[in-house]
Amino acid sequence: METYDVCVIGSGAAGGMAAWNLASQGARVVVLEGGDWVKPGQFIGHKPPHAFDSRGLAGEYTRHLFTPEPFKMEGNAAPFRFGVLRAVGGKTLLWSAHVFRFSEHDFQSARKLGASIDWPVRYQELAPCYARVERLIGIAASPQSHPNVPDSVITMKSIGLRCADHELMRGLAKLKRGYSLFPIPKAINTQGRDGRPACHWCGHCNYGCEVDSKYTSANTAVPKAVKTGRCQLVVNAHVVKLEASDGLLSAARYIDAASREERLVTARAFVLACGPIETARLLLVSGLANSSGQVGRNLMSHINPFVQGYLPQLEGAKVVNDDGTDNFHGIIPDVYWNRPSGQFAGGYHIQTTGGAQQGIHFGRGVEWAAQIPGFGEQFKNAVRRRLPALVGLHPQGTMPPSAKNYVELDSAGKNAFGLPAPRILMNYGANEESMARDMIARSSEIIEAAGGKVTTRSPRLSHDPFHYVGTCRMGDDAKQSVVNRHCQAHDVANLFIADGSAFVAYPEKNPTLTVMALALWSTDHLMRLSKRGWKG
Repeated sequence: METYDVCVIGSGAAGGMAAWNLASQGARVVVLEGGDWVKPGQFIGHKPPHAFDSRGLAGEYTRHLFTPEPFKMEGNAAPFRFGVLRAVGGKTLLWSAHVFRFSEHDFQSARKLGASIDWPVRYQELAPCYARVERLIGIAASPQSHPNVPDSVITMKSIGLRCADHELMRGLAKLKRGYSLFPIPKAINTQGRDGRPACHWCGHCNYGCEVDSKYTSANTAVPKAVKTGRCQLVVNAHVVKLEASDGLLSAARYIDAASREERLVTARAFVLACGPIETARLLLVSGLANSSGQVGRNLMSHINPFVQGYLPQLEGAKVVNDDGTDNFHGIIPDVYWNRPSGQFAGGYHIQTTGGAQQGIHFGRGVEWAAQIPGFGEQFKNAVRRRLPALVGLHPQGTMPPSAKNYVELDSAGKNAFGLPAPRILMNYGANEESMARDMIARSSEIIEAAGGKVTTRSPRLSHDPFHYVGTCRMGDDAKQSVVNRHCQAHDVANLFIADGSAFVAYPEKNPTLTVMALALWSTDHLMRLSKRGWKG
């Protein structure tokens, strides 16, 4: 049996980046992925809505890509989704490709958000890793010089704003509150790059990019790692346990999905990149890295209410091809980052959308048509007039870390491969409720300042099921954290956790770019340690 230098578990945002970095630096790597390649034709974003039984709503475009996974959910944040996308590339196949760097303020604000420890890393340390990731994945953006939204290494022109965004900018100017609105930086090709074509603006990014204009681990990081000749990818490998010997990890035990045979992979070091819930579950099942009792604790996500309406000045306009990429093109950065609310900790940014994209691609988009009175030809004409005038503001805000939000094992349930199901407890507190009220009030105010009319507000508070982080937080104190500042486990020197599990706290910004930067940061350190043993 071959013993690899490093075994990477998972091939998503973190796993793909870790494998590429390690193989590029000369390590012999094996990647264990629980799923297979998504083959041509499995992405069905170009399939018209009328071809589905439910007109393409309720997740029908992507439901077939997720593996049913038993889990128990508890707390006042339920019901919520827990989906496992077992495939090469993981959830990068369906991400929006929004790429925000965390700022120095974000790395210094953990205690202000209620964390009992601070981030042990700072922005200036991670900045080179951010830059390396950005050069690899390709960033379409425009420089903004915003003090809390650091600019990326820009490789392509930005994705433009929509008509609704320009109207919102006029409204923001009237409010005179220091708001700004600019294009969201995205890892989507606006020109041909790295063998991938320019985006053709179908707007189906969240359903899977059928032409590979959007960056995914499956179209870039993993193939580049394999191309080195030093990385072996094993698909359909469901890891069920990590095994240790003499205080170090020695093997990963997995079940082959095709043969149902149990197999073993040995390596000198291991990188977990399964996502915060799956990583915590595997460590708990294996009884590893939990002397602090922090494995599974401090599960966080983003809260994301919404406000929708329409802009009368755009009613009856020609429906043009400004639908572009997925839902959101514009971002209103957090206005609370340097002037705290006083009513809640943390802050939020607001993502903006409008026009045909708002009316077609949101599962709840049909609500706007149902609100229009009349029937027959008169009703149809009114719907056509309203479509280009739609506008939507979707805030995304901080959820403070809390040991009361956690993942543990559910002894009553097991998945198809014998792993105990996760029991997920998530509660909204007074902070989230207060922030949500402010989000809805401010978003409504912005639409109205732009001359719009608000038609729909969130009926209840919700959070993003794809933005989970926490569960294995980093820190200098082994009694309060799972991994050190380099994402190396305090208890197991040759174990590294490269995904969002290591987050100490969570700003309003999307997590994936920081997840990938931390994957480079941690595996760089792994390579340094491999040359002198596993101490330090």
